Amino acid sequence: MPDSAPPVADFQAHLIARLRQEKAAADDAAQAVVEATRANANNAARVHGLVLRLLDAQDGAGFFQALTLDSLAWLDVDAAALAMESGSGPIPLIPNGPLRLLPPGTVQAWLGDAAFALHGDITGSEALYGGGAALVRSQILLRVTPPGTPGVLAFGSRDPQAFAPGQSTDQAQFLAGVVERLLVRWQGA
Repeated sequence: MPDSAPPVADFQAHLIARLRQEKAAADDAAQAVVEATRANANNAARVHGLVLRLLDAQDGAGFFQALTLDSLAWLDVDAAALAMESGSGPIPLIPNGPLRLLPPGTVQAWLGDAAFALHGDITGSEALYGGGAALVRSQILLRVTPPGTPGVLAFGSRDPQAFAPGQSTDQAQFLAGVVERLLVRWQGA
């Protein structure tokens, strides 16, 4: 005699497939967190290494070499610059230092009241990077203000997305704070 009972729906296969998808998504999310944590630790180690190099500088020239040349390798960037506004107060001129001078009001125009600005997919500014401006396609600008003198610490990359709005800047802001304090130290030396 044929079975007249209605067929029973088998949800087990569907449920197992759904659980596998959820597990794969959770595994992907966990891997992304691990990779982000490693990248952040790597960035922190690079910034801390550069800070130690800056602190080890024996004179202003060594400081500027570490800031504008050594930083390229430490931070994996293509351009670095320190620029201060002229006519705004005492400029921390360090003998043989590659300090760029900006017209008064430039830092306010670039940063407003912000401590930093991230720009992706740009053309570098010759006022900041000189002949290296053609390489720069993204940048971070960090406010540095030794007493009374607005300035900008800038790092540029040929990668248009190396610096983009929304990225974390805590390590870069820490570096800017160290540079600001060292400028005061070398100005008084």
